[in-house]
Amino acid sequence: MSYPETYRSFRRVKGPIPRSIEQTQETLPKTLGPRDVVIKIHAVSLNYREHATLIGTYPRQADETGIPCSDCAAEVIAVGSAVKKYVVGSRVAPITAQGPYEDTDDGNSVSIGFTKEGVLREYAIYEEKHLVHLPENMPWDQVSDDEVRHKVMR
Repeated sequence: MSYPETYRSFRRVKGPIPRSIEQTQETLPKTLGPRDVVIKIHAVSLNYREHATLIGTYPRQADETGIPCSDCAAEVIAVGSAVKKYVVGSRVAPITAQGPYEDTDDGNSVSIGFTKEGVLREYAIYEEKHLVHLPENMPWDQVSDDEVRHKVMR
């Protein structure tokens, strides 16, 4: 699979409630950080949070023009020079709440699809530590389900 220069994503539209989502064009960087992993997203799960954010009933404010959705099943298409856990072709999913998982990390965790760009797009880049392996034997649409991912992570 070739490394794309641009890809489609879907962003929340700025404006009054209820909001909608529009398709946008995004650009992937030509060079990766040493721990970066580029994923091709095959399936996305929609959760109530996405709907509640658009209609204004979710109790916290989301990034107004951010990319929604937090659960997906994806395939690795490129890795940074220091990535050890994944290779091109690995089946992965991002961890929904991303933040300080190592002793040397500082800062608060962020929630993808809410306060950090989500997965309602064709490609995304996450640090190696923010991904988990997915089962090889499950179809993309089954493994993107939040309940299945939580069982895999235990």
